[in-house]
Order: sequence, then C-alpha cells, then structure tokens
Amino acid sequence: MMKSTKRTPKLSIVRREEIDISTSVGVVLADLAEQGKSCLDALSREMGARLVEAILLAEREQLGGAAYHPRKGFKKWSSQGGSVYIAGGKAKVRVPRLRDENGEVKSRIYARLKDPDAFSEHLLHACLSGLSGRRYEDVFSTAGEAFGVSKSSVSRKVVAACTRKLKELNEEFVPFLVENPGLQLV
Repeated sequence: MMKSTKRTPKLSIVRREEIDISTSVGVVLADLAEQGKSCLDALSREMGARLVEAILLAEREQLGGAAYHPRKGFKKWSSQGGSVYIAGGKAKVRVPRLRDENGEVKSRIYARLKDPDAFSEHLLHACLSGLSGRRYEDVFSTAGEAFGVSKSSVSRKVVAACTRKLKELNEEFVPFLVENPGLQLV
C-alpha cells in the first residue's frame, strides 16, 4: 500500500504592514472580472441562439404562411438540431423545417448563419442592449430586419411568442456571487 503524498501548504506569519493589499485586491478583482466576462459571454451566446431560433421561425412563417392561414403547397415539418456562429462562437439551435412539393425548403438565413462572420458582434450588442432595456419587440424586429425578415410579414402571434421567449430567458439570468475564501471585506 502506497502512502499518500498530500502536502499541506506552508504557512508563515506576516505582519500586517508587510502585506501589499493593493496587489491581492487587484488579483481578486482580475479573477472576478474574468469570471464575469465568461458568464456574460455564455449569456450572450444563449440569448443570441434564442434570437436566431425566433428569426428562423419568422422566416418559416414568412415563406409558408401563418399557422392559421398557411400558403398553398407548403407544410411545416417540425424542427431539427443545428448550429450557427454567434459573435465568434458556435451555438446549438433548433432549425424549423418547411416542405413544398419539391421537398425540403432550405432556410437562407440558416445558411447565412453557418458563416462565422454573419451574426456580428455589433448586431449582438444591439440586441443585448434592447434586452437590458426590456424592449423585446425591438430586439426581434432589429435582428429580423438584419436578416431580411420584415416585421409586417410575420404574424403578431409569432412576434408575441418570440418576445415571450426572450423575456423568459432574460429573467432566467440571475446575477451571480463569486466567493473568494482568501478575501475578507471589512
């Protein structure tokens, strides 16, 4: 049987005036900023993915008609998993499907979003600023227009559903508290 080689950290006694408090606080603040940035990046990608799904649904409705008044020859055909690039990162999305007499109708917006530069940082920040101001319909119309989906061609029900999803996601985000056992606030 092997003996465990766990090492306990070496402790030393230091006088209070020997501690450079600005350095230790700076390190803690840098760690906090990095953790906050990664959390905000994840939130941005998630909100961007939900926004893309809303735009794809709007495109399907624009092509195939509203659920209560479909265009002749089109059938809505569930959805499938896919991925798009949002602000430099890849995100999973549900891609709604549409069929006509010739088979699957390819989404031109989904094809564009497969390009890493299509959903720009600028568009994402514009959308996130709308979310922070709780202007959900503005977010949907701004992003939709950027990809060629006019608000007037999409039913109020789809806009309301997309707005509701964005609102739910925005309310799910709870500010986080990062605990650092080495930091004591006085």
